[in-house]
Formats: sequence, C-alpha cells, structure tokens
Amino acid sequence: MTIATNDIVFQVLLNRYGFCIFVTSIMNEKIKEIHLINLSHTDFGYTDLPSSAWDYLVENISLAMDYCEETKSYPSEAQFKWTVESIWVLERFLKQASPDDINRFDQLVADGLIEVTAMPGNMSCLVGAYEWDNELDRLSFIYEKYKPRVAIQDDVNGVPLGMIGSLLKRNVKHMVMGANVYSGGAPEPAPFVFWWKNQANQRILVYNGEGYTDAYDYFHTEEWRRGPVPKHYDLWFNPPTGNEIFSSDKKDVLAAYEILKSKMDKFARQGYLYSVLQMSFTNHWFVDNDLPCRQLSEFIKVWNELELYPKLVFSTPSHFFEKVSREISPQLKTIHGEWCDWWADGIAASPSQVSILQAAKRRNVDIGNAIKLLDASTPSLNKKISELNHDLVFASEHTWGAYDSVARPYGERTKGNHVQKFDYFYRANENSKRIKAEIVRNSESYKPFSRTRSIEVLNPGLKPRSGWAEISAQGMRFKANGAKDSATGKFYPFEEILGSEWAPLEGASPPPAEIPNDVWPFRPAIYRFHIENLQPGRKNEI
Repeated sequence: MTIATNDIVFQVLLNRYGFCIFVTSIMNEKIKEIHLINLSHTDFGYTDLPSSAWDYLVENISLAMDYCEETKSYPSEAQFKWTVESIWVLERFLKQASPDDINRFDQLVADGLIEVTAMPGNMSCLVGAYEWDNELDRLSFIYEKYKPRVAIQDDVNGVPLGMIGSLLKRNVKHMVMGANVYSGGAPEPAPFVFWWKNQANQRILVYNGEGYTDAYDYFHTEEWRRGPVPKHYDLWFNPPTGNEIFSSDKKDVLAAYEILKSKMDKFARQGYLYSVLQMSFTNHWFVDNDLPCRQLSEFIKVWNELELYPKLVFSTPSHFFEKVSREISPQLKTIHGEWCDWWADGIAASPSQVSILQAAKRRNVDIGNAIKLLDASTPSLNKKISELNHDLVFASEHTWGAYDSVARPYGERTKGNHVQKFDYFYRANENSKRIKAEIVRNSESYKPFSRTRSIEVLNPGLKPRSGWAEISAQGMRFKANGAKDSATGKFYPFEEILGSEWAPLEGASPPPAEIPNDVWPFRPAIYRFHIENLQPGRKNEI
C-alpha cells in the first residue's frame, strides 16, 4: 500500500511477525512544482513535405483552442494550455482564420491559456543578422499585439549570440533552449538557469531545459510510438487516444509517480536550485509537428487530486519564468560568448545550394544602402525586399531534410522536401539579382549600356572595398581593352573570362536554337577589372 503526503511517500510493509514497518522514500524535496509545457515542435519537412507541415501546424492551433475551451472548468493547474513555438505558424493561422477564430485566439491568449513565443522558427546558425532583423521588423505586428516575452529554440543545439540583442530590442526577456544534444551540447548540464551576455553587455535569462520531448520519459518506461516517423496520411498509424499515454486511471497515475520518483534524484545531484522545474512535451505520434495532447489535462487533474508530490502544473513558459525569477540569486552564473550550433548535417549535404543562398545574403546586405545612395525607393521594390528577407531567413530554418533522407537519399519524401526547400534558395538568389537591377534602373543617373561608353562603380557598403568590377563582354558594342577613371585618369586593364555563350560567328550561320552548350566555341563572356580601396558610398565614373 502507498500513502502520499506533500513531502514523503510511506510504503507500508508487513514483516514476518505481522507488524507494520514504514520505509521512507524521499522525493527531491527542493522541487515542489513541475510545469509541463505542451507544444508542437515546428520542423518543416522532417515528418512530411513542408507544404503539408504548414497545414498540420496551423490546424494544431485550432485544435488547441478547442481543448483550452473544453477544460476551462478544470482546476487552473489542469486546464489545457498551449505554447505557440513559431511566429511563422501563427502568422499563417491569422491569415487563414475567420474573424471569430481570431477573437477566440486573442481571448485565450489574454486568459493565459495560450502563449505566443518570440521566435519565427527554430533557426540554424546560417541566418544572417541583416535579413534576420528585417524579418523581425516585418513581424512587428505580432510583437506589438501579443507581446511575447519568451523565445524558444528547440531541437537546434545552439543559437547565434547576435540574436540576444535583436530579442531584447523587442522586449523579449527570457529564452528556453530544448536542445537535441545527440549532435551538440550545452554550456551546463540541463536543466540549468543562467544569464547569457553578449558583446554589448546585454543579457537574457536562459532556461537550458532538457529536450523538447523529454517530459514523456519522466512518466513512462517505454515509447508508445511504433515503427518509423509516419506520414500524416498513413492510416496504419494514429495519434495516442484515451489512456494510451498519460493515462488518467488512478493505478496508472500512481505507476507514473513511481517512474518519476526513480528519476528525480538526478536534479539534486546536478545542483538544480529551484522549487519549480519546466519540462516540455510534444505528442507521441510524430513528435515533431505533432498534435496537442488532450490527455495531459486529465492526467494532471487526477495526479493533483491524489496529492502526489511534486505538484504538476499545465503551464506556459512565461508562467514558469514568473515563478523561477522570484528565486534567482544575485550571484546567478553569467555566461559570455557564442553558443556554437553543430546542426550542420543537412547544411553539409547541400553545399551547392548553400553557396547560392549565401551569395544572395551577401548581395542583400547592400540593397538597403544602394536604394538610399541612388534614391531608387518605390513601394513595389520595398515589398519585394521584404519578401526577399523572409525567404532568406526561412531558408535558414533548421530543417534540412526528411527524417529518413540519409537512409533514403532518393526517396519520395527526401526529394520532395528538397524541391520545396531549395525553392527558397533559388528564388532568393534570383530575386536578389532582380532587385539589384531594379534599383539601378530606377536611379536617375542610369543610362542604358547600349547608349553609353562609361559606367559608374558604386560601393554601397559601410566599409572600404577592393574587388572585381565586371562588364558583360557580349553587351559591349565597341572594342575596348580596358577602362579609365575619369577623375584620376587611372587605367584599368581588362581581364577576359571565357564562356560558351552563343553569338553569331563572322561569316557563319547561327545555330538552330539559342540554347548554350559546350559545343559552341569559347569566347569572352565577361571583362573585369580590379578596383582598390573604394570608399563607402563613393562612385567612380569609368
């Protein structure tokens, strides 16, 4: 027989003489509450094609709203609560939802049953500061309306140090890390609370939690899910229902208590100092991109009715930080420096596409300054730039393949995922070139190359630059072997770059179709010349 009190469990045993003896098993007394956070880890492409994952993730918000409303009469600790991990998913929900559903969502946020967190998605270190800040500015309507105070970075086992300033700028005070440590690590063993400081001496309070699925393992001895990561439409697999996980049957709740009790001592050994502990949980069908877990409310309700210890709270990250912040010591450890992300498996598997993406990012950094210097701003151009920044950031989201892409490199899900993901890479690269051309053509100083014998070389950056200036050899309508700076008279000799582009040969008929191929003879495709130390904002007429 087991009798539960607030502090100790007494196991009542009969000895061989028939007398009762009491054996005490003390739970980690420091931890009085465990806050369970239910979310859907946003992982575009891992379980399904990105186009499908979008739909499922948006549907999850609607489902979570239903569960919140169903359990409003429950004790507050057992009421269903939902944490929105990705602002991009919320943005799509707001675009698709009816006005009534948006009002429902807003009310549930106001009631503290749904929390909007601050990250657009779970980001790899590939994201650049320029497009990142512009994307957060584009999402300012969400920051202003829902005022997220916590950023969550799940799965990825690091986060760029530069993000601290961008989050604090938007009044985000806390960060939760749910790293997937099999491919990386954390500054301290999880769970751990610390200040993280950047180069500008700004700091953010970080809860370095365990993995975003680990709450399940503290109450169960084996996985419920069987087989592979299933496709959503595979009818042979289904989400857990009834009492299949987090059973609310009293004997199952007591069994879950024993499992938790056997695992709690490690927190004391690791020196966890606080009376509240946060654990994240995703459902057990896909794990990533998974449904809300309705059973959790019933499980918590029965657990607390049995007065088991520690108390369970269906919670949100802000509610956890509100409590743990009261116990923070002035001597809380501060960690400086970069939290390196080793989430490079997928990145390394697609080097040619990544090189294209990075070229687009380098081009993008110059776009804003070029518009100012050339006075080329237009509403349509601004819209294109906003879309470009979004594509560049989304392309740096952490999902780089299907879960089985290594085992099945030519599988349907792997190739389909690459097609959809790489669309952002190539589109961003193409659009960055189109925007660059539109900026130049909108400039008052622009003259068509067919009607001029001079060019202006502009450094739109913020630092002096040296590098190659390129001219299309095919676009030249006169013969030249170099260029001269009109101000200094300095001569820049051309270097020829050969290519197999089509052009009529003297005295020969053109090929039947204008499709380049290596059968055609090589001829000059680009003339280039090298400029040294061109100052920022400076134009050289040549």
